[in-house]
Amino acid sequence: MFDLSIVWTSTAENWRIGVRGRNLADKKYRTGAYNFPGLAFGESVIGFYGPLLTVTASIEYRF
Repeated sequence: MFDLSIVWTSTAENWRIGVRGRNLADKKYRTGAYNFPGLAFGESVIGFYGPLLTVTASIEYRF
């Protein structure tokens, strides 16, 4: 799993344009899990997973 960001800033430093990618390998990964043993929950296992491939872009102007 890896992330990558590319950001361009103007020479006057008032414009910034960026593209960011997270989990570029698109891997499924678990961030947490719970095991609920016993009769009440029927041996339940619950897992929480992180976000898959995500790409965002931004344009910023500072004045």
